[in-house]
Amino acid sequence: ATAESIFFMQNDELETEGQEQGEELDKLERQEITLESKENIEKQNRRNLKIMKLTTNLVMVAIATVVISTNVDRIVVILVAQVFNGCLLPIFSICLLICINDEQFMESAPQRGWSNVFL
Repeated sequence: ATAESIFFMQNDELETEGQEQGEELDKLERQEITLESKENIEKQNRRNLKIMKLTTNLVMVAIATVVISTNVDRIVVILVAQVFNGCLLPIFSICLLICINDEQFMESAPQRGWSNVFL
């Protein structure tokens, strides 16, 4: 805007222009807040992931420490672990099969029906 256009504008035109600039500022501030909130969410997600990993590791070490410190027969521990793995394997394989056949989840490369037979 030139000085001449500002001085010779009607009051209504000045108010309209001021409102437009205010709306643009509000829009930019909202975008900035949105970007900041996305960054904060990403940081929080990374922090939560790190906490989950550390907690999982701590639980695994704690269980191993308890088992070793109680002097349990190691062969029994291995057999119990194999039984648990044998019970959990069908559950996880069915979940994997469901995920592979989900069209929304695997939209780029869906599983064909005859391929399920080989799995």
